[in-house]
Amino acid sequence: MAICFALFQPLYQALAETSKQEKQWNADETSWMSFTQLPGKKNYLTWMWVFVSRKVILYIWDPSRSSRVPLAHLGKLAQGFLTADRYGAYKKLVSMVPGLTIAFCWVHFRRDFIRTALSDKTLEPWAKQWEIRIGEIFQLNKARKEDPALQGDLEKAIDKMEETINAELADPTLKEAQHKVLKSAKKHWEGLTVFVTNPQVPMDNNIAERPLRIVALGRNNYYGNRAEWSSHFTAICLTLVKTARLHGLNPQAYLRYYLKLKSARELLDKLHAAGLIVLPPKQTMRKGPKLKQQTLFLEPALTQKRTLQELLPLSFEQVTAKNKSALWNELIERYHYLGSSKLFGARMRYLVYSQEEIIAALGFSAAAWQIEPRDRFIGWDQYQRRRNLQLIVGSLFYLGSSVKTWLPRSFRK
Repeated sequence: MAICFALFQPLYQALAETSKQEKQWNADETSWMSFTQLPGKKNYLTWMWVFVSRKVILYIWDPSRSSRVPLAHLGKLAQGFLTADRYGAYKKLVSMVPGLTIAFCWVHFRRDFIRTALSDKTLEPWAKQWEIRIGEIFQLNKARKEDPALQGDLEKAIDKMEETINAELADPTLKEAQHKVLKSAKKHWEGLTVFVTNPQVPMDNNIAERPLRIVALGRNNYYGNRAEWSSHFTAICLTLVKTARLHGLNPQAYLRYYLKLKSARELLDKLHAAGLIVLPPKQTMRKGPKLKQQTLFLEPALTQKRTLQELLPLSFEQVTAKNKSALWNELIERYHYLGSSKLFGARMRYLVYSQEEIIAALGFSAAAWQIEPRDRFIGWDQYQRRRNLQLIVGSLFYLGSSVKTWLPRSFRK
């Protein structure tokens, strides 16, 4: 597992850097158990943080729940909007990062009224009325995004709600629980209304809370980790899988491409230098051209022109047997204008027969990770390439211009 940690750490760091460069985040955190003695801690309670942006869902494991964690990730020069709950660490973060604006979650705001009603049944009608008001704001915001002309209606509704809060706070008959909720709303009103003039900022923090559900499931099922490095590795794995799904990618295929197309030699050398693996001695390559064996079976015989109808029906045989693999390789080597070319990654090879005669050799493989002329022609940037590369297939084939009786009937049997 330590090798896996070293393998995926560079990709995780690249995603973390991408997240850092964004301009809008949703953040949240939840408890995580790490059953190892950590400096300065008297128990095993640690924290799993998540930062969701347009391109990355980043998990960070840390023993601390303080503002030090988001500050270390975003940095003091961060600029943009951070949607979060009203936990003190986020408020302190904004005070240390001048370019960061915090937007508070309206779901948490509504939850205050629900909890008040649960604690005092006599306040249920009052709390229900506030839930209706908050629901109307959600609906107005949704309509405003679809029709910007409704911006004025949203602003009027927000102003009216603020007036209602102030009026109720001035009521001397207000109960302590009611006063506490409304006072909190007034205190956080600036953060609660960031979305009004910034339609791109969400009213809730759901997109950060949802990725933490899997953390809660893990905490309830296998309790946590037994080593500090494995806690970090949990955050790495969650980041890679969730980010792949964010972009509509198959996580397994995404990681397979990463491992395959990363500089394997450089990576192996680093693991060898770190003492995690032992590489065999480097082999000395034989100088001079490689001798390529050619069989008589594939010597071109007399050709005869045939129409397409005369070639039908065609049959396709997937190359799986060793002797057919050698046959396919020799066909490409002898008759393809580029000669033999090794197929990398996932691949499939076929021999095409017209009756008992081979008329084509086809090969398909995973596409190369990065080819500048191809990417420029398609119009991909690096993020579009990562998302859509799985839709591209590399090909290598030879099609006979005329039918050549390469093989006798007995060879195919």
